[in-house]
This record gives sequence, structure tokens and C-alpha cells, in this order.
Amino acid sequence: MERSLRTAGRFRPSSSWAVTTERRLRAAAPVLLVLALFAPLSAFAAHDPGRLESLVEEGGYADAYDLASEHVGEHAGDPRFDFYYGIAAVETDRLNEGVFALERVLIAQPGSDRARLELARAYFLRGDDRRARREFHTVQAHDPPADVDAQIERYLLAIQRRADRYETSVSGYIEFGGGYDSNVNSATAEESVDTILGPVGLSSASQETSDYFGRLEGRARVSHPIAPDVNLIGELGGRGRFYTDEDEFNTGTLDGGFGALLRRSDWQLRGMINAGRFYLDGDGYRDRVGLNGRYRLSLSDRSTASLSLDVVDFEYDTREVLDSTLWLIGGGLTHSLQSDLRPTVSARVFFGAEEADDNGTQAQADAERDIVGVQGGLRMWLNPEWTFRGSAEARLSEYDEAGALFSKARDEEHYRLDLALDWRPDARWRIGPQLRYSNNESNNDLYEYERTEFQIRARYDFY
Repeated sequence: MERSLRTAGRFRPSSSWAVTTERRLRAAAPVLLVLALFAPLSAFAAHDPGRLESLVEEGGYADAYDLASEHVGEHAGDPRFDFYYGIAAVETDRLNEGVFALERVLIAQPGSDRARLELARAYFLRGDDRRARREFHTVQAHDPPADVDAQIERYLLAIQRRADRYETSVSGYIEFGGGYDSNVNSATAEESVDTILGPVGLSSASQETSDYFGRLEGRARVSHPIAPDVNLIGELGGRGRFYTDEDEFNTGTLDGGFGALLRRSDWQLRGMINAGRFYLDGDGYRDRVGLNGRYRLSLSDRSTASLSLDVVDFEYDTREVLDSTLWLIGGGLTHSLQSDLRPTVSARVFFGAEEADDNGTQAQADAERDIVGVQGGLRMWLNPEWTFRGSAEARLSEYDEAGALFSKARDEEHYRLDLALDWRPDARWRIGPQLRYSNNESNNDLYEYERTEFQIRARYDFY
């Protein structure tokens, strides 16, 4: 029973539309939440009811369906038979049969929330969102246990997320938090660096500085269908980080984007135009305008592949020598493993280049580089309310020219590790700690640094 409840909401909160969601939920929710609820159903009339019930609870849906099919002529209309027959039919993709059987249960026993939940899930898998939403709301009105209510919210969230296929939808999130940053300016810990003129001392502003911070972030998204499987998308967001003492390093970002999403049964393609402005200590520091494209292909119920292209133009308000155009191409794989922890692993490789707008030596030294990198990720559910997320990245950058005071062009290796725990008291909230460690290794001491950031953050999703 606990295992059934634990697997009831196995769909990716951040995910492609209905098909991917349906496949994951079909594979992941054997008896859904219903086995946690309320009164037993009435007994069979002429044969042992325990056999069919056991097969369903043990996940033997094909055998359960075969057994029920042998007796459907005799026992259709018996609520207990129809209940387990309906579940077996739904789990073996006979959705119409399952719906008819479960509807018969509710005709005979309209107060059975167990049957109503299974019927709601059958409607969901069949794509009948209106009826699914109605049945889920009916059970919620009866004040079900908290864990069951949380799982219902996950289904309602999935319904809302795929609703943008046929209606305009608005979604987004607000996130806030705070913590400690060991190196607010990503600066070296050295007091001096070697140059062609000899050692040069560094001011305190160019050295590692730590501080406590608070942060606020939010984003809104509007999706509007203009044709079957084609949506226009608009996004607007902002974030800010505010330090307690070192407020000259406060940062902020405002950005937005507009594009389109094309979807098919096993793939989707999204293209966006993005623009944003980065602020340092309250003043405009850098503008960016870019294009990005994402292609995602479903390889199976558990695996997806992706390709991406990003082209971004940067313009700096006070450091024009850094103006540049960055392009990146990436490809990745994501796979969900069969386990009680529901681990999802991902891997990605990317390469590209940043090209300086200026042909001068200093621009070539600071903004002209080749890039190659790899990323890996892991997510797993420790229990129904706690999720672990981890990711790692390694990126190599080779710059074209040496700076005015240095004899060699920069070669850098950047490593980053992110670890987070999410407590999900319901489908909308995520609360927990996050740790990020960064290490930049360079053949130039001026650009070597380590940085550790720890924070507690809370995020609320709205839809």
C-alpha cells in the first residue's frame, strides 16, 4: 500500500506535455492513491474475489485483466468486481473498458472515493481533462488524508500544464532565500599576481571577500495556442542578490523572451528570442540579446534525447572591450531508472566559442575563447515529500591572446557542483537547502578562485 502511494505521482514536474506525462503516470501509479482510502467494496458473487484483488495489488495487471475477462459476463455490475476489473483494464491500456467498469461502480456506490480516484486517473490517461478535474475536485471536497490530497494536486498540476495545448495558460514561480557566500566577487585569494613587470599587488576589491546574502527571484510564462500542437510563448522574469555588508556586489537581472513551441507525439521543438539586462550595485552593467532553440526527442517511456543551440550578443555599459557574441551547441540524454527512489540521470556535452566584437589585443585576451564542457545530473525521490537533486559541470576555456601584462593567453578549467534537497509539502511548494561549490583553475593567478555558496530557499509555483 505504501509503495502504491509512493509511486502515485511519478511524472516530471518540469516536463514535456501530455504524452510524456501520461506514459510516466501509467507506468508509475499501480493502484494510485486509492488503496489508502475508505470503505471496502462489496463481495463477489460466485468466485473467490481475493485472486483478482491480489493480482491487481501485486501489479499483475495483464493476468488480472485476463481473469476478469473470463467472468465479466457473470459479474459485471458487481461493484467489487468492476473496481478491480476497471483498474486492470486501465493498466493494460483498455481505457474505455476501464472507464465503463469504474463508472458502474460509482452508479452502485456513489460515495466510494476509492473508485472515484481510479476513475479520475482513467479520465486523465484518456485525455478527458474536464472529467478528470471534476472527479479529483470531488474527492478533495471530502477532505482526504494529506498524502492523498498531495498526490491529487500533482495530477491537477499535470492537467494544468498540458492545458495550454487548447487554452491560454499562465504559470510561473516565486522563489526567495538567503545564505552565505564565501567569495562574493569570484576573486583570487592571492595578495599579488605575477606579470611581465614582476609581482603586482592586488587591492582588497580584487581579492576574495565573503558575506551573507538574501535573494529573490520570479518568473511568469504565458502560453497561447494558435494551431493544433503549436503555441506562442512569452516569458518575463527577474532576480536579485543582496549582500549584508558588501553591497557594491549586489546583482540583479531583468529578462524576457518570446517564441513558439511545436509539439508532436514523440518530439518537440522550441525557438525563443531573449533579451535581458544585468545590474551591478544598482547600475546597468551588461545587456544581452539572443536566440535559442531546443529539440527534444522521446526515445522511450524512460529516455529522451535533446539538442540545443544558443547564440547570445553581449554589450557592456562601461567595458566595451568585453563586448562579444557567444554561441553554444549541446546535446544530451536523460533516462529514468526503475527503482523505488525513481532516479533520473542525465548527461550533456557542449562546445562553442565567444568572439570579441573588437579586434584589439585586449579584447582578444578577455573575450575571445573556445569552449568545451560536460554536465551530469541526478534526481531521486527519497520519499514522497523529499527530493534530492545534484549536478556537476566541467568546462574548459582557451583564450586567443595574452593580456597586456601577461606573457601567456589564459587557459582555464572551471568546475561546479550543485547539491539540493527539496521538501514538497504539496505540489506547489519546494523548500530546502542548496549547496554550490565552484573552482576556477587558470594558468593566470588573477583568475584562479574557489567559491562556496550555501542557502535555504523556498519556491512557490503558480498555475
